[in-house]
Amino acid sequence: MDVALPIILLVLAFGLLLMEVFLPSMGLLTVISAGVFLIAAILGFGHSSALGWTVVGSALVGIPILLVMGFKIFPKTPMGKHL
Repeated sequence: MDVALPIILLVLAFGLLLMEVFLPSMGLLTVISAGVFLIAAILGFGHSSALGWTVVGSALVGIPILLVMGFKIFPKTPMGKHL
């Protein structure tokens, strides 16, 4: 199993979560993002314990940072200005 796949899935999940801030999907993107995070963690633990914990730690640290940044940027977008 390749080490790059869990990392690529982690980046994809972060992207989906950021899209949820800017696109109204009624939580669908959040559910998909959570599933991709879960798959990335499972594949990471399948490769090695260290990679699995790195994926989980990155998600625990990255998700709040990403959401705070997204909500700070959102009011500056055209849709945010309209709301």
